[in-house]
Amino acid sequence: MIEIEQEINTAIKGLTRRKNLKKEHILVFENALANPEINSQIYTKYLNGNNTIMALQQAIYTSEMVRLLTLRAIIIPDALSEFLEWLNNRKGKKKDHYEMCIDFQLSLGSFLSNNTPFINYNLRLGVQLILLNLVKKPELLSIVFWLLKSPETLWGKTYDQEIRISLENQLAFMSQFPNNSTNFDLFTHEQYQKFREKRNPPIINKYKVLAILLSKLGDKSLILAMFFYQISSGKVPSNIYQKIKPNLTKIFGVTIKEEFNFIRSLRKIMNIFRKEMLYCFGWMIIWFTIFAICGNINSSLIIIPMIANLPLVSFYLIGLIFIGFTQIFLHSINYYEYHSSDENIMIISVMFNILLLPYLLNYIYRYQLFKNKKIGFRIKEFFVWLIPFFLLYAIVTFLMDYLS
Repeated sequence: MIEIEQEINTAIKGLTRRKNLKKEHILVFENALANPEINSQIYTKYLNGNNTIMALQQAIYTSEMVRLLTLRAIIIPDALSEFLEWLNNRKGKKKDHYEMCIDFQLSLGSFLSNNTPFINYNLRLGVQLILLNLVKKPELLSIVFWLLKSPETLWGKTYDQEIRISLENQLAFMSQFPNNSTNFDLFTHEQYQKFREKRNPPIINKYKVLAILLSKLGDKSLILAMFFYQISSGKVPSNIYQKIKPNLTKIFGVTIKEEFNFIRSLRKIMNIFRKEMLYCFGWMIIWFTIFAICGNINSSLIIIPMIANLPLVSFYLIGLIFIGFTQIFLHSINYYEYHSSDENIMIISVMFNILLLPYLLNYIYRYQLFKNKKIGFRIKEFFVWLIPFFLLYAIVTFLMDYLS
């Protein structure tokens, strides 16, 4: 046993003091973890020695101490939370200890594989424990995010390739087999079944920190983030909900609701006015301005803007035909006995040019300028443009009648 203790102590010094790591030093810990005859207190004693406690208490952030405490957090998963608090509590602007920790993880990672299952298990256990601890200590959110955000670091890789998938599988298992047990300790099966209630499911605020963390850990974690937002807030933020296509109504048996977002709802409404439509509208305003200027200078000059924008001229002729049919219709119902002919024709002309021509003309621009060959008639879009047409007509007519 004394020989084993010496090997552990030598391995600690080799891993924390030398720039080039040796695989045999890592295997010392793998063999110690694998050997049931070796008491965990043996390697714990040396990992807690070598000035470890002094570094924690006196905030010493030398390269050797960062490596030692990183190694300690790997071999002793229960020490991971203390290690993160120590990293996070360094005062001042100097933050090179984070880079030291990452570099050490990358160096160790090159030696870890399927041949080191016990160290890998401790990494998994560490991530599970830190997620549970985060629920109790939400102030650790930023440092836990730092720990897990990179899929290249030891804990980040463990989360991305194992814990995330395991968490999804366990939640799916709980939703399908509510009476069976799992090793998922965030909540009991009884609590989980309450989350699935359609009316007044419980809201447990403490899980919101997990939702925030998971939403930051990339698109692969969004399903989990949505689940924890739902059980912690009752709704999922719109910016997260919209990233999942198609939008889901249930996740792991729990009904998902999107949080109302006024800006996004307004943007969704405004999406009906596509870039082609806005381009047409803007170009028409410019064209009419040029047309008016040329006409004021010399009436013969209007031929220039007409040739420059033949599509618009064509649609303007369609507008004149539309006005003609409208005039015939108004005569047929004796409308002009009570209203001025010129006023109504002008109203219809302006409304048609401003509201309907952009809708019709956008199909040409959509094909010619934006290379969109899928020119399909959108009935919803058409009525969106018709509604303001008739509303504006009714308002203007009412105002003119009222003022007269």
